[in-house]
Amino acid sequence: MGNDVVDLRHPRCRARPERDRLPLRILTEAEREWRGAAPDRTGQLRRLWALWAAKETAFKAVSKVRGQPPVFRHKEFTGSLREEVDDDIFRLTGVVRWRGLRCHVDGMATAEFVHMAGWIRPAPDPGVSNGSEGAAPLLEVGIEGCRDETSEDPVSGLSGRVRRLAGRRLASHLRRLGVADDIVVNGHAPSIHIGSSGQGALRRPPGVWVNDRPLHTVDLSISHHGRYVAWVFGLTTDQGRSRTGTHHGR
Repeated sequence: MGNDVVDLRHPRCRARPERDRLPLRILTEAEREWRGAAPDRTGQLRRLWALWAAKETAFKAVSKVRGQPPVFRHKEFTGSLREEVDDDIFRLTGVVRWRGLRCHVDGMATAEFVHMAGWIRPAPDPGVSNGSEGAAPLLEVGIEGCRDETSEDPVSGLSGRVRRLAGRRLASHLRRLGVADDIVVNGHAPSIHIGSSGQGALRRPPGVWVNDRPLHTVDLSISHHGRYVAWVFGLTTDQGRSRTGTHHGR
């Protein structure tokens, strides 16, 4: 899984130079055509950052599949998105492809932010005939706005904030499913740790630890930009079946 959030009110996102070279650098010709088909400048900016977030999301998912991140050339991550409008919310769905891998992406955009979540589905199990290739694990997608880019914690900033919020939400699911009954949820910070290991090129994506033990059944992605933090995680039950659920917050 992967996810990415873009604060559309950030100075670098709410306006771009008249002769902006960013679309030429990161978008394919087909992606530029889709962006240019938006009815106004606001829509073109929204589609630009939706494609950016979709590619960032796919890069994070591909990095997990490969065990290490590839060289990130945006144009090699080719996206095909659809946009549907519901009041003031734009629903974004599609696929981002990279060297034979398909990352399915699903997200939303408002006048304030773009958030994309994505996953690379495993190959079908030849011993299972129930369409497992399309199954999704327990899934939560969350986003929350902050008052400013530093949040309330001057030490860890948004990075610490998104880890705390995602940790609390994940702890609630783990307790409800009986995966880790000793996690404290109410009254105290959850006894759960979200962090990364390794340095530089060997740095691993964020993982989950419960009582200092890695929890490999959880796939987690966190993101932050400007005034927003966001997360997505999946959990597979011991029976091998999939459970689904969603959550959005601001």
